[in-house]
Amino acid sequence: MRMKNSENELRQVLVKQGKINDGFFHGWCKEPFYNEDGPFITKTYALVELSNGAVELFEPSIIRFKNPYRAKFAD
Repeated sequence: MRMKNSENELRQVLVKQGKINDGFFHGWCKEPFYNEDGPFITKTYALVELSNGAVELFEPSIIRFKNPYRAKFAD
């Protein structure tokens, strides 16, 4: 089965950072961190557009999707 438009739909999220803000989830981002003693590591962040228009990276643990993900399949 083929998923239809799922990658283009923005999902609503709540961000719990001090106060609760709402916004739209745009995707996951991996950021590299370099270590003096060895290879670099990567950390994953959520790219979120807040209701005030600001776009920020957040730790995955502080965001909650308002509705569970449900894949839509083409006929």
